[in-house]
Amino acid sequence: AAHLAGERWVRRAGANGFDCPCGENHWGVHGAAGLLPWYRDSAGMDWFLLQQRGRGDHPGTWGLLGGAREPLEPAEHAAAREAWEEGGLDPAAYTVLGSFLDDHGGWGFTTVFAGVGSRDIYFRPNRETSRLEWIRRDWVHTLNLHPGLAATWNELMRVFLGRFT
Repeated sequence: AAHLAGERWVRRAGANGFDCPCGENHWGVHGAAGLLPWYRDSAGMDWFLLQQRGRGDHPGTWGLLGGAREPLEPAEHAAAREAWEEGGLDPAAYTVLGSFLDDHGGWGFTTVFAGVGSRDIYFRPNRETSRLEWIRRDWVHTLNLHPGLAATWNELMRVFLGRFT
């Protein structure tokens, strides 16, 4: 459960919360991971599949399909599991390209980059996901991003452009 403190949602410390030195209470005592599917169209434009959050922390914001890691669960597995749970993304529809760790010292969020051959992949929303949309890379900054994604987007794109394009 979360409550509104000023203008932001704050998660009450719980069994799966991690009180981070950065001042936030992150979800997932073992860290968290999310999938960032990517498609490049014939004009060379990069598109990313983003989730508009339906419930939980920061509802209505845009972020990655992702969530808490289980004990000893590899980040790539957690990202795939969460993408299946929250969006119905079949792991056969994408290829894992690599990852980026946003390390908070004791807690981290791993973004798993994945490539797809077409934007015509099947996905389904659920109660955690209001919408799943392919967003052009140059439009992402115009969205109301989840604070975690907003804080790392520029670094994610630096890594992405340097390693995968």
